[in-house]
Amino acid sequence: MGEFSFIQSIKSVFQNVPSICLNGIKLSEHLGQLLKQLGIDIKNEAEIDVMIFNTNGDKINIIFGECKVIQALTNAPKERIVKKISDSLDQAVRDLKVFLTLFPDLTNKDLDNINFNIISILPTTMSQQLLDICSSCSQMVVFRNDMISDPKDIKSVAELLETDMTMPSSELEKKTILSHKLGIEKVVKPVTKESLDLLKRFSARFVGLGSLFIPKKYGNKTYVGAIGWQLKKLQKDVPHKLEIALLLNPEQRRSFHSFNFVATGFYGVGKTTVLEVVIDRILENPLSDAKIIFVTWNESKELKEIMTKKFEKIKVEGQIPYLQEEDSLQVFNLQEVCSKYCVEPLQSGYLSWFSSFFFLDRTKVDILNDICKKLRGGWYN
Repeated sequence: MGEFSFIQSIKSVFQNVPSICLNGIKLSEHLGQLLKQLGIDIKNEAEIDVMIFNTNGDKINIIFGECKVIQALTNAPKERIVKKISDSLDQAVRDLKVFLTLFPDLTNKDLDNINFNIISILPTTMSQQLLDICSSCSQMVVFRNDMISDPKDIKSVAELLETDMTMPSSELEKKTILSHKLGIEKVVKPVTKESLDLLKRFSARFVGLGSLFIPKKYGNKTYVGAIGWQLKKLQKDVPHKLEIALLLNPEQRRSFHSFNFVATGFYGVGKTTVLEVVIDRILENPLSDAKIIFVTWNESKELKEIMTKKFEKIKVEGQIPYLQEEDSLQVFNLQEVCSKYCVEPLQSGYLSWFSSFFFLDRTKVDILNDICKKLRGGWYN
């Protein structure tokens, strides 16, 4: 779905430029059988996310783009971004090879009039997340801020993509950097007969046969309309039933039923999401005097804000009476929770070295156990 964000953004870039933009092309499905009869073998996995043809005088620019959506809107691991870029560029090279296989009849003169370009499209990733990328590599990567200016208060990838799909063309801002990365010159030369003939050949082979297939529909909705509807439904349903959006193994599911487990993993893998599912489970099967206390180990202002808003929403909905009490739903960082329940925090500086030397240092486990004892009433102030 991420390619829709890119397609929306190029509408202003290619305005008044003779061009064709294709996306989601499944060559084996649309052209496979016919091409096989002609002795052209297209592998089953051949699918092109985005392909753009545009003319400039007697030249034709052909762009192959592969789209990668990264779920983390901010602070995605650098290694993940680099891997996505590498994979998408490899796929774009494959798309170029497939194109040349489809057009064995192109002459050397034809090829001299074609400029090929490959790009990686990251519709949910800002360029600021990869500041050390070199200029030549950056030219091959289209980031979020190269395409569409972000609307405010977007909280999830689903909401972001839905906003892109429904954004009126009149609100789209023409991005100079996107024009540059796509090779669109400030002054586009008038199309010539030669380049127009090439454009017709490409469209006839790609679009002509593909257009014989019935467009995808879901009931009375068009394909694009159906995708937008699905995104809206996902955005509406997931906050109320987060577990349906997660692929969980049996061990993870058992953990959710016990409420007694440890979730570990690298940042960005979904530990907080798992805790949100657990909170939802507690609310589905409320205990008579349950308290939910969310504690971050460090300052984590953004995470605290997310959970605070979640708890405020629970209180506003008012479905569980005892959760309306002031201390029933709380969010703290470590220092705050230790102060609230009079629990000795971790030592720092000189005291930490001294305690460690005499094997007196407290661990994270000690602190968590002490907090739980206080909450159960095992200790008193």
